Parts: sequence; C-alpha cells; structure tokens
Amino acid sequence: MRPRSAPPGAAAHLPRRRPRIRDAGAVYSDSCSAAWGYVLGPNSPQWRVFVRAQRVDDNRKADSSFKGEARSNSWGDALSTTVGCVRAEAWIDSGPKAVTSCWRP
Repeated sequence: MRPRSAPPGAAAHLPRRRPRIRDAGAVYSDSCSAAWGYVLGPNSPQWRVFVRAQRVDDNRKADSSFKGEARSNSWGDALSTTVGCVRAEAWIDSGPKAVTSCWRP
C-alpha cells in the first residue's frame, strides 16, 4: 500500500499518540574521545525528542532536543570521555526515559 498525499488545503494525517522510543544508545568516537546519545524513531511537530549525554563523575550534561519535520532518528550533543564515563538518556515529551550504561574507553 502506497502512502497518499493529502488533498490541497487538507491537513496531512499525523499520528495521534506520541511513539515509544524503539531504541536508544550511546555512540563513542576514538578520534574525538567523546560519546553522545541517539534515538531511533520518528520526529514530528506533535512531540519533542530529548537526548542527553551525562558524565557521571562530575554530573556534566549535554542536553539537546528536537521537535518538527525531519528524517527519523535523533542525535544528541557529545561529552568528552577523557575525564569520566558518559551515559546517554533519551525520552519523548515527559515520557519514560531510556538510559544506557556508563561508558568509558
């Protein structure tokens, strides 16, 4: 079944409920010694996706969020892993958080 476009002047169909996070995790880069979070899932003007990298040793946080039309999946800001381990957290609106383990090379 192919998706259809809304007729001119009609509102496009949008999901009525916010989705659950299908998968979230942390990505590490050797070249920059940093880690950041990601979320696999849709973006929409109807909800905001939050991604946080948190260094547990000093409680430093790098928060990012997105709400709007864009390709699926969201990436957060990076934190250095040279001074402590970094974990990622992700959530949609005020929904439940997905949290990774703390990672350090």
